[in-house]
Amino acid sequence: MGNALDSRAQFDGGYLYVKTDRPYYYPGNIVYGKIYIRTSVPMQAQHIEIKVKGKEKASYYRKEIIEHRDGDNVRREERWIKERFNRKIMDFKGICFNFQGPLNPGDYTVPFEFKLPDGLPSSMIFKRTDLRERPSVKVKYSIRATVTTHDKKQLKYKQWLILHEPPVQFQENAMSEQTINLTTCCCCNKG
Repeated sequence: MGNALDSRAQFDGGYLYVKTDRPYYYPGNIVYGKIYIRTSVPMQAQHIEIKVKGKEKASYYRKEIIEHRDGDNVRREERWIKERFNRKIMDFKGICFNFQGPLNPGDYTVPFEFKLPDGLPSSMIFKRTDLRERPSVKVKYSIRATVTTHDKKQLKYKQWLILHEPPVQFQENAMSEQTINLTTCCCCNKG
C-alpha cells in the first residue's frame, strides 16, 4: 500500500483503500480493482460492500419578470431564479466479500471487477461564475468500499471513477458529400 495514503483511508487501527487498475475507462469496459485493508488491531469484520454510483447535476439561473398591476399602473419586477436538475445515471451496490471470522492484524487485498454499462456519458465538470446565469454541470462516478463490522461500525473509502467518450474510429479514404439548396431573402423598402 505504500506510505503515502490520504487521510480519508485511515481509521482507528488501520487503513481501507480502493484502487482501480486504470486511471480512466470507456463505457462498456470492465473495471478491475482491489480493496486494500491494513489493520493493527483485531476487527470483527462482517463483510465488504462495493457501491458504484453515477450522477448528473446541472443548475443555472433564469430571469423571471413579474408584473404588479395597480389600476392603470404596471410595475415590472425582475428576479433571478435558480433551476436545478439531478439524475442518477447508475447505482449499484453489492457485497463483494464475507469474512468467516475475526480479521487479525495484517495486510489484506480483496479483488473486484464489474462491467460498466454501454452508453454512459463521460465524466465532466463545467462551471461559469462569470456569467449572470452561472451555469454548472457535473457528471461524476464513484466507487465506495465499506467494511461493516459485527457491531455495525462502518469503515468507508471512496474513489472517483473517470469515464471518457469512446474514441472515434478513424476511417482511411472516407469521403462525405453534402448538397444544400441556397435560399435568399430580399427585403426592399419601397417608398
